[in-house]
Amino acid sequence: MYSDLRKLSNLFLVFSLLSLGGSAFSFIMLFDYWHLRQTDFKPFFYICSFLSAAIPLVFICLTVMVRKMVKELITDNHYITEQLRTLEAKMEQLSER
Repeated sequence: MYSDLRKLSNLFLVFSLLSLGGSAFSFIMLFDYWHLRQTDFKPFFYICSFLSAAIPLVFICLTVMVRKMVKELITDNHYITEQLRTLEAKMEQLSER
């Protein structure tokens, strides 16, 4: 189960790296378009800039969230396993009496 979540986190990491590369390229294209065109239609420029920055941030946030979730699940699983071992040891001591 944890390996599947780690694979999902790695997939989000790959998507974030690809989208960062794409957003760098789109920023270059947007600035070239802005300088060539010199129009007063600024909302298009701002909307495209926002989307170019927001999409990688979404994938980065998803990557961090899934990795933290995996870490917490592993920690909880380890804690529960230790508690079960101590309970089994106590039960064995009680059954020996």
